[in-house]
Amino acid sequence: MCVSNVCRSPMAEFLFRGIIDREKERGADASLLDNIIVKSRSVSTDYEPENSPASPQGVEVLMNDYNFDMKEHRSKLLSEDDVREALMIVPVKKDLGRYIQQAFPNHIESLKDKLFYFSSDIEDPWRQPVSVFQHCAVKMNVLLLEVFHALTDLLMSYNCERNPHIAFSMP
Repeated sequence: MCVSNVCRSPMAEFLFRGIIDREKERGADASLLDNIIVKSRSVSTDYEPENSPASPQGVEVLMNDYNFDMKEHRSKLLSEDDVREALMIVPVKKDLGRYIQQAFPNHIESLKDKLFYFSSDIEDPWRQPVSVFQHCAVKMNVLLLEVFHALTDLLMSYNCERNPHIAFSMP
């Protein structure tokens, strides 16, 4: 999850899908990983309206450095359904977790278990040069491995019939 869902969270969504694909190629349990649904969302429309495209710098970095095409991405605001359905919600900064809890007070108890925080915040590259987006993507790729390991551990212990979901919020 991020603020506007045009920079960090869409990059994280595509990078995380890449991690899943790479781990399957390395022999990870495909039956476990194929059930992961990766979504990115915003917590606000204050800076960018809903349905905004990914930032051009992020699109460029993911295409040139990682071979992921984000051109079709459109921002989407986190909904109550997203919160209810998610197994894990990963805000790019710790303060966004508090914001999510305030925005969805009916889910405060479940959010305590669903929110997963990176070991360090990912600063917002919004309207910065491509080099800042490159640095952000490199850091994010490392931190997303934390999410991958936590999620696979959770999935192995998760015994429920619904499909697990993961939502990212990053501006």
